[in-house]
Amino acid sequence: MNQLNIGPNRHKIAKLAVVLAMDRHNPQRELVSQLISNLYSRLLTQDEIARGFDELLVSLDDIRLDTPDAHTVSAFLILSIIFVHVVNCCIDSCTFELNIRLLIMHGAEVIKFETY
Repeated sequence: MNQLNIGPNRHKIAKLAVVLAMDRHNPQRELVSQLISNLYSRLLTQDEIARGFDELLVSLDDIRLDTPDAHTVSAFLILSIIFVHVVNCCIDSCTFELNIRLLIMHGAEVIKFETY
């Protein structure tokens, strides 16, 4: 990680991984979920992952211009990572908690849609 010379921008790895996965198919998206899961506690802290996701959620409207289903894809990826216990929903960031609640509501629609 030191060789990448990322410094204080380590949180952007989580954001970038999800953004790059948005234009991929479900198997590649699942690999991104596994990647972030494997980076947790080895290279990234919970706070860094949460901060990356928080920045992602703030920029979703801009990302949606290039990827119309950005909200759905990000909801799916973040929820899958949460379900494998990478990110705890009780993070102190109010913005992150609010966005997670919105994503969970939206993610429920994604899950219902995929079960039909």
